[in-house]
This record gives sequence, C-alpha cells and structure tokens, in this order.
Amino acid sequence: MKKAKKPKRPLSGYNLFYRYKRIKVMELTAYLSSAVGKHTSFKMDEATLIRNIIMCVPGLENTTDTELSSLSQTEINNLRSSKICSVMTGDKLFPNENKRDRVHKRSHGLGFVEMCTITRDAWNSIDQFIKAGKNN
Repeated sequence: MKKAKKPKRPLSGYNLFYRYKRIKVMELTAYLSSAVGKHTSFKMDEATLIRNIIMCVPGLENTTDTELSSLSQTEINNLRSSKICSVMTGDKLFPNENKRDRVHKRSHGLGFVEMCTITRDAWNSIDQFIKAGKNN
C-alpha cells in the first residue's frame, strides 16, 4: 500500500474547505447523472442545487432541521466533525495525485470562476468551528 504524499506546505483552512465542498458538488452531480437522479424531479436547476450545497453549513448538507432540533451544540459539532472527516479520508484529500487520469472538462452546472466566487462567499460566512479547524 502506498503512503499518501504530504503536501509541500500545509493546506490552509480555506484549501480544505474548498476541497470538501468540491467533493460534495461532485457527489451531487454524480447523483443527478445517475438513473435515480434523472428520474427525480427537482424544483431547482443544477446550478442552483450546487450553489445551495456550497452555501450550506459544512457537515450538515444532508441533515434536516428536525434531526438537529434535539441535539445540543456540542453534539451538532461532533456530528459535523465526523461527517467532514469521513468525506475527507483517503485519496480525496489529495485529488491531483493522478493528474493524467483526471478529465479536464466542465462536469457540472457551474464554471470554475463562478464556483470559486460562491465558495469564497461561503468561506466568509461560515462559523469559527470550521475556520479554526476544530474538526480535526
């Protein structure tokens, strides 16, 4: 088994946030292009769904308000931490290791610049739990 290569310099909180949100966007686009996703009717277009995923609180993308209503803030933070860590494990943390295998095309409803702008706005509005890196 190969050891994961370490980055040349430590990743910033924003770098990790961007990578996490990109993974969530890729999961959404994979779902939308699947057989189940094609037969699901959404009231929003793909670009709006992607914006919503990016702007959602990290770690709570697939969680309803009903599920959160009975949890304390500590329990919510633990839930967020575990969900973020489970997404960011393995080769997903360093996705550019196999650059030759990566397809260079627009595979979702937003362009790179627009996605970066939305992600920057989301980063500026998130809570200190994520910015401080307390989710390990």
